[in-house]
Amino acid sequence: MSNRVWPEMSRKNFERTKVYLRTLADGLGLRDWSFELARAPLDPHSGNVATIVPTFGQREAVVTLCHDYPTKSPDYRRYVLVHELLHCHLDRIMTPFRENRVLWRLIGAAAADVIDDQVRENIEHAVDAIAREMAPHLPLPSR
Repeated sequence: MSNRVWPEMSRKNFERTKVYLRTLADGLGLRDWSFELARAPLDPHSGNVATIVPTFGQREAVVTLCHDYPTKSPDYRRYVLVHELLHCHLDRIMTPFRENRVLWRLIGAAAADVIDDQVRENIEHAVDAIAREMAPHLPLPSR
């Protein structure tokens, strides 16, 4: 059994990251949520540092990190996780719109796609601004 989860992520660091994720989630008011840390990194061509995918109708989500997340600075790792966790608070805004197929039929798929893209982009900007302000007030990851 290898001591690596993926080349840049040791098993020890993976376990520490799971504990740290829980610590940050609690600090962001997500105590009633459960989080899974994906055991494989994001596709390096995705252009993302991390993603979070909440489970529809549940208070649980899967966080996936980029392959070189462990090599990033502690400040940056904290900011990335805070950013992803904040999406959980806003998921209830996006999911009903995406899942409302009646609305999509009424306004048309093209219009719904434009609205969806605009809402997602604006939520992303809001999440990022909030994460940048909140992250420094939360603990850094352990070494």
